Amino acid sequence: MKNVLSFFSILTVALILCACNSNHQDTLKPLEIAYTKSDEKLVKELTKNFARKSKVNSELKFLSNEELTQEIKKQNLHLFIGNLENTAYTKCRKKLIAKSILRPQLSTNKAKISIPEQDLQKNSNEYNEQTVKLGYSRLKRNIYLYELSSNNETEDFVINSSLQNFIKYIQSEEAQKIVSQLKLIPLTIAEISLNEDLEQIKIGVPLPFSSIDTQLAQSVLDSIKLAASNFPQRNLKLIVCDDHSKIDKALECAKYFISEKVTGVIGHFNSQTTIEASKLYIKHNIVQISPCSTHPWFTHQKNTNNLVFRAISIDNKQSETIINLISNLKKTKKISTIMLINNGTLFSSNLSAQVETSIKEIYQDSKIKLLHQSITTKKSYQSILDKGAHPELIIFIGGYIDAANIINKLHEQNHKDITFIGSDGTYSDVLIKLTNNRSNGVYIIGANIDSESKEFLEYREVLLKKYKSKISADGIYGYDAATILFTAIEAQHNGYYKSIPEAMHSIKFQSLGREISFDKYGDPIDSTYAVYQIDQGEFKKLKHMR
Repeated sequence: MKNVLSFFSILTVALILCACNSNHQDTLKPLEIAYTKSDEKLVKELTKNFARKSKVNSELKFLSNEELTQEIKKQNLHLFIGNLENTAYTKCRKKLIAKSILRPQLSTNKAKISIPEQDLQKNSNEYNEQTVKLGYSRLKRNIYLYELSSNNETEDFVINSSLQNFIKYIQSEEAQKIVSQLKLIPLTIAEISLNEDLEQIKIGVPLPFSSIDTQLAQSVLDSIKLAASNFPQRNLKLIVCDDHSKIDKALECAKYFISEKVTGVIGHFNSQTTIEASKLYIKHNIVQISPCSTHPWFTHQKNTNNLVFRAISIDNKQSETIINLISNLKKTKKISTIMLINNGTLFSSNLSAQVETSIKEIYQDSKIKLLHQSITTKKSYQSILDKGAHPELIIFIGGYIDAANIINKLHEQNHKDITFIGSDGTYSDVLIKLTNNRSNGVYIIGANIDSESKEFLEYREVLLKKYKSKISADGIYGYDAATILFTAIEAQHNGYYKSIPEAMHSIKFQSLGREISFDKYGDPIDSTYAVYQIDQGEFKKLKHMR
């Protein structure tokens, strides 16, 4: 019986440790482990030798149910080895790392007394000395593993490094000799290789570092990395490729990802590259979720095989939000001239056209003058209001750097009476920094997040503290896209869904204080846009304008 229990213990430890991966080589932190009583001897012996060899202390705790509940609520443990199923404190756990349901069987050559089936089932999840004496051997076992690590994101790498070193030791010849000396069953190579958590999951991340503001592309990548750190139970490897925001380079990235056998792709950044690259991903059955591509053609193209998704809503959703804002402004402000400014991209041109059409619809009973301007070079800013143009309202479809330059130019020309509306690409802390107090009162379309939620505040803090990145709409969508994909991968690996696309179409995802789900095309069902107004250097969401 000890032999069988040892297999449960050692396999449990191995599984929990396989779930973590890091290359961080700093001083390793102690491992705080709670365990079941029957595993005590083995766990103590292995951790003692590991501590001696690696100079890492392992703080072991045997806890009663009540004590364990309190520890989980306080999240003072790194991991728990044992079974929390069907107990009052399962809701307190932070994350289930792995689950393998294995039922006990009768060892007939030793059984002398019959035990009722219901009693056997009642005790099937626990070590029961009486059933062993009566001839029952746990030839099959229950294995449940729980991560209970701290919410402090800055410690995640160090904790995972400790676990990574521990698993290397567990699988070493020295550790297996200790297992044998205890008259327990050592792990076999076959048993270790059966653990799916050992598999490296490759994710393609194409971003246009060479064509747009490098800081913006980096902020998206940082947000994706932050999302990945929330899934330490999976050996995620991000393969980054610079697609230059050009179709030919995007196709090169796509071919590279295919050769690397990626599980999924988070990208591309703009609609043109996303649409063209998606054809290759679909052909090779690779799931793709774009953080920022809004053109309808991406998800509404034929024969997508349910493999394409986007974290951002399509253009018409943003157009509706902008028009709703204009309708509200009309009630208190006379608007006879509106200037539409784009940055010359497919996204900007398409959204500008939709906004123009909608403006004409809401002003159909009165005359409205529409002016058009395109910002393609720095010189373009000098001619924004040339030839006596004086609109009451400017709508800019583009990025935050161009928006900041326009706002600064308007301030220089003392056009404080002009209302400025920026598309979601202008939602960035950097815009506020570049414009100082000149952006107060500006309206910005952004992701419809709960900026007061605990998750968003933690995201913002860690992004700045760990990655030195500022908040931006594109970074938020990158975090959403990564969270959605990684959650779907986790659900599929745990056997809840047959495929990743099925999981993505079925799950209601939680990200930054809101719920995201997809329609049959792979578009978010609910609009992710909201209206913000900059006030004293902060984005304030206008709850009555959505």
